[in-house]
Amino acid sequence: MIRQKVTQYCVPMPNDVASISRLTKVLSEEQINVAGLMAERYSDISVVTFLAEKDTKPVRRALESAGFKVFERPAFLLDLPNHPGEISGLAKCLADEDINIESLYGTTHAAGNAKLVLAVDQVDKAQTALGKYAEKTHVAA
Repeated sequence: MIRQKVTQYCVPMPNDVASISRLTKVLSEEQINVAGLMAERYSDISVVTFLAEKDTKPVRRALESAGFKVFERPAFLLDLPNHPGEISGLAKCLADEDINIESLYGTTHAAGNAKLVLAVDQVDKAQTALGKYAEKTHVAA
C-alpha cells in the first residue's frame, strides 16, 4: 500500500448550473491542478471535494478571493490492491483503533490498483494503523 499525506479541500456552494464552472475556472486560472475530485448535491447545496497539487495557501487564497468558503483537512492518498475485501479490511483496521473515517472516495481500473482518498479524525494515529495494516496484509508500504 502506497500512502501519501495530502490536503483535501471541501467547497460548499449553491446547487446551480454556474457554481462548479466558476470554481473550476478559478482553479484553472491559478494553474492549480486537481488530483482527485468528487461533487455531490444535497438539496439546494452542492459540495465539491478535491485534492490539489499545490500548497494550501494559493488554493485557499484563490477560492476565497472568488467568494467561495473553503474547508481543508489532511487526508491520505492510498494505492491499494484491487480485490474484494481490501476496503473492508482497511475499514476494520481503522475501527479497531477507534479511528473514524470522515470521507472515503476513489476509483480503480480492473487490472490495476485502487486509488482511494481517505480522511480520518486522527491523522497521526491513522498513519501508524495504515503502516500496521500494510505489514499485516503484506501489501508494500
